Amino acid sequence: MTMTERRGKPTKPARLAARLSPQQKALIERAAAVEGLTVTEFVVRSAQAAAEAALARAAAIALSERDSARVAEALLHPRPPTPALRALIREHAARVEQR
Repeated sequence: MTMTERRGKPTKPARLAARLSPQQKALIERAAAVEGLTVTEFVVRSAQAAAEAALARAAAIALSERDSARVAEALLHPRPPTPALRALIREHAARVEQR
């Protein structure tokens, strides 16, 4: 990826724009100043942290105590494979061996 120089710092090619109310803009500018960051740095860091948190929440599976116990039981004491599952396993093994 090619980057150009601007004020001695590499710039990134992707851009993001947002429309804000004057109050939102002022709030973000104050927060950036408190953190010692430019508005861009503050917005990018904040958006990235929010995006990572949202994706982490989406990836996490929350189970009730009852469901957790059922999953643990299934892992600790799995049922024997059914005839249909055995047939699928044989079919898969045959396909893998053909490669």
